[in-house]
Amino acid sequence: MTTVIQREIPAEIRGRVSAFNSLGAFALGPLGLALAGPVSDIVGAGRLLGLGVLWQLTAVGVVLAFPSVRRHGAR
Repeated sequence: MTTVIQREIPAEIRGRVSAFNSLGAFALGPLGLALAGPVSDIVGAGRLLGLGVLWQLTAVGVVLAFPSVRRHGAR
């Protein structure tokens, strides 16, 4: 993803794009990890892992549903 950002995002706004990317990684990532334990106690570890797999497959499917993403190739 970093390569695509450096190639496609103008230099003037690249810092802002990277800041939003970091916010997601560094703020929401630990929040998900903190919630994983209590949620697995409630629903069970196997069911939580299955939900995680479903979530990832859905997210990838939504991104790949955009034709512009599928057509984006390396230069």
